[in-house]
Amino acid sequence: MPANSVMDRMVRLNAITVAIVTVPLLVIIVMAIKTILSDKAASKARAVDAARQLAKSHAFQIISKTDAVVAQQHEQTRKILSGITDYVSILRRAVHELSPPFVALFEDGRRVFPPEENAMLLIQERQMLNQFGTALRAALEKTGADERGAAWATFQGTPTLLTCEQIEPPRALCIATRLDDVQRILDEVLADPSTLSVNSTELIDPWGRRQWPLASEEFGAEQAAIYELSNTFRNWTIRVGVDTSSTSTTPLILAISIPVIVGWGLALIALIRFQSESARQNQMRADSAARLSHDLRTPIANLAIYVELIARHGRDNAAISRCCSALETEIGRLADIADNTLRRSRGLPQKRETGPAVVLDDVVQSTLSRYEPLLLKSGCTLKLDTQASEVAVEDRPALERILINLIDNARSHAAGANVEIATRKTNSGVLLLMTDDGPQPTAVNGGVKEGHGLGLKVVEELAHSRGGSFKALIGSDGSRFEVLLPAAGTEKN
Repeated sequence: MPANSVMDRMVRLNAITVAIVTVPLLVIIVMAIKTILSDKAASKARAVDAARQLAKSHAFQIISKTDAVVAQQHEQTRKILSGITDYVSILRRAVHELSPPFVALFEDGRRVFPPEENAMLLIQERQMLNQFGTALRAALEKTGADERGAAWATFQGTPTLLTCEQIEPPRALCIATRLDDVQRILDEVLADPSTLSVNSTELIDPWGRRQWPLASEEFGAEQAAIYELSNTFRNWTIRVGVDTSSTSTTPLILAISIPVIVGWGLALIALIRFQSESARQNQMRADSAARLSHDLRTPIANLAIYVELIARHGRDNAAISRCCSALETEIGRLADIADNTLRRSRGLPQKRETGPAVVLDDVVQSTLSRYEPLLLKSGCTLKLDTQASEVAVEDRPALERILINLIDNARSHAAGANVEIATRKTNSGVLLLMTDDGPQPTAVNGGVKEGHGLGLKVVEELAHSRGGSFKALIGSDGSRFEVLLPAAGTEKN
């Protein structure tokens, strides 16, 4: 029986039961729930707004006080440079005496300090230029006549702020300020005793690391208001815990349980069954929509890449033909995705490929030939090492979907990384490996857990449903994904 018919029948039965047995109780429960939920929602909204306002206040104080420290450093350095022509020796002494980890001076777009001549560079200055190079360029691009450019870098494991300002055209002065130099400001603002009693506060740097508090204890609140900082602390985040002590659900539990204890257990059972089934159906629809959105995202992005390539190679018939072939394949995949989603929504089984088994390496190479432009656009470099040309597998669409989800994970979470895809023959089948050296937001060892992306969850489900396994090793220095699939004709466990 279709899922919709089952649902309709259950709804009718529950409606009759509720109408006959629970009309008086339903009125009381609805009124109580409506009142309590309204109060709870209002209290929660006030708590969230209060936490966000507190985070906003913290952000304003941190930025303004840090700007004052930075301005003082620039002022001291400008005084040192006043009337001086020997910038190199003076600035080297300033770095030592004022204790900024790094100072740079530009004149007419040319770096005066540290000197551009390699022979005049100290080893320490060369190392600092290597560490601050990207941040230095970013800060200079934002520097204007009335605007101080700022960018963050990591120096000796500590977040370091690099600020640049024009001291007198055409000269620009850049100074690095370590987070340790403003630690007193963070402690003063974020450790406010009037708010810590009810709010937990965290300061997260642009690399996702907690910089305040420095202690290792867990965040003390179940829910938090998140505020993105701007200006000098661009890409930093403040999380302030929401005080939920005034949003207890105890009154709601009492309002429902007391009438039930009196004698309306049957009505409660009917309502729970109805609500559970409704929630399950809603969850199924939400999950189906989420999966459809995720499955469509990467093919659509790939279509856009090939449209761009066609426009770029307007006179190259061979290139246009290859692009059109890739577009035709992608459109066919989109049609299959849409058809399977429609079948799933109607409670029908998914379509499975019934054709002959395919060679794994051929599938990998043909899929990567279509998606390599998309991966390269994200800044990734791709290396392919196929050594399973003798192994055939079943269900080509599932294998392509596994590869596409892994590619999507790499371009989304490891943009700019080196990506390697390899295949290896095993005793019982084939092993598909994908590694990258890009930093990941969250580490995991083993199977995929909640919060690690729908794409990896889909890969795990596809591998298990085909009698294989999936292993994810994700760390701060890169990721390794292993998909083990049985060879064609092998019985599933």
